[in-house]
Amino acid sequence: MVSEQISEQEYDAAVERGLEMRRTLPRPIAVRFDPASHRVEVDLNWGYSIHFGPERAQGLEKATDAELAEVEIAGVFGIYFPKIDVDLWVPGLAKGRFGNDAWEAAWAEVHRREQAA
Repeated sequence: MVSEQISEQEYDAAVERGLEMRRTLPRPIAVRFDPASHRVEVDLNWGYSIHFGPERAQGLEKATDAELAEVEIAGVFGIYFPKIDVDLWVPGLAKGRFGNDAWEAAWAEVHRREQAA
């Protein structure tokens, strides 16, 4: 295992980047799964909420209601579904990003075809 030391300047710069992210990015303040609407609902510190169907999010597409019901805030910017070991980054969700580039491209292609049909 390689152990790398960082300088005090690098540490201070990293701390400042973290503080800037806390100032400028949306954070979850509450999260829940609503089985009636089949939506994940995330309340943000910015005074509004986002909600989405789990089929839209990478890793949640095949989850059961019971698996989705157990959801929590993880760290500063994440939400976590422990029963299926999936975490999502809330600033990405708030921008409409529900997965990595490959996931987004595949999802868009499927929905393009559905729209054309």
